Amino acid sequence: MRPAYLVTLLASAAAVGSQYMFIRVAVEELDPAFLAGARLAIAVPFIVAIAVRIFGSAAWSDLRRAGRPGLAIGVLNAVPFTLVAWAETRVDSGIAAVTLATIPIFVVMLVALFVPAERVTGLRLVGFALGVVGVAIMAGLDPGASKVNSLGLLALLVAAASFAGSQVYSRVKLDAFPGPVLAAAGMTGALLLLVPFALASLPSHAPSLKAVSALIALALVSTAAAQLLFYRMIRLYGIGSTTLGGYLVPVAGLCFGSLFLAEPFTVRKVVGLVVTLLAVALGSGAFRPRRAQRVAL
Repeated sequence: MRPAYLVTLLASAAAVGSQYMFIRVAVEELDPAFLAGARLAIAVPFIVAIAVRIFGSAAWSDLRRAGRPGLAIGVLNAVPFTLVAWAETRVDSGIAAVTLATIPIFVVMLVALFVPAERVTGLRLVGFALGVVGVAIMAGLDPGASKVNSLGLLALLVAAASFAGSQVYSRVKLDAFPGPVLAAAGMTGALLLLVPFALASLPSHAPSLKAVSALIALALVSTAAAQLLFYRMIRLYGIGSTTLGGYLVPVAGLCFGSLFLAEPFTVRKVVGLVVTLLAVALGSGAFRPRRAQRVAL
């Protein structure tokens, strides 16, 4: 494994995994709809500035051309941004991180749908089923589980599927646009969709410094930096290698939640984490047991 790839992979996982901690802190004072719009309002100018810095005035014409695909990517990102923020008012950040670690499974399924030669079979189907088991273990689901927790987990699964759709569509469009430009177009599209909801959910009083700091970190680290790293990885290493970052996201999410939010790191969560990571590895085809070689007698 190349050092540059490993460093980028770890940085990407840390950037994405930290968002659950920042969201958990911010939603204590800010409405989820406002938080989703505000994070983009801060992140978009930063991403656009990076694109202009790299490509100069040509970035503006590329941004105009990328308007339509950017809107599509925006829709696929706006939905999960809102759902994740809403879900974290009902489940802790570690559970959110692990549930969204199923994104690679959804990516594999969508890629197989549009490329029949890569359809999901065998161990990949086992991985998908095992992923559901891992999420159930992590969340401690049982017949008596509360409806609120179930709705939060459902929102996270829908968010995971939508994020996966965004990744697959972005990969298709990346051949026509530079990564930072497509990231800027996609986040701008999401921002335009979320502005009305954010304005309708303005806080009734000034948030604390703690909430504002979490919002800024969410925007710059978990949104802007994460998007730029994602598109760079796809271009350099391909969609398959990029989705490996999803396997490390729950590790980062659980560690951040335990270290900074005092969320319990229980044996159940560890078991669920291991099962989910194995499921994602199987579902994506990243892990394939070696076949025993026959010895001639």
